[in-house]
Amino acid sequence: LRSSFQWLSNIRCEEEGKGRNLAICGSIFLPTPKLIAQQKFRPWNGVFLCDEFLGSPNNARQIVLQMMKLYEQYNVEILIEAPGVRNDKDM
Repeated sequence: LRSSFQWLSNIRCEEEGKGRNLAICGSIFLPTPKLIAQQKFRPWNGVFLCDEFLGSPNNARQIVLQMMKLYEQYNVEILIEAPGVRNDKDM
């Protein structure tokens, strides 16, 4: 992920030199217990989450925080995905 962001950052700099603005976006899952349980037993097609992420909400939170720090380092706009979260009770 880091090497891909570095590559994209280089392209962004080249594009800015041509007067173009290139935004880089990355998504994260809001790691709710409900989402983790669902992804563990019925993962969405094309979504691959490591065993460490699926191991516990605390592990998932730590991974999400690491990703957010990496996104910040490379000026990546964060898209937060929170399927099934409609109110505080769903958290």
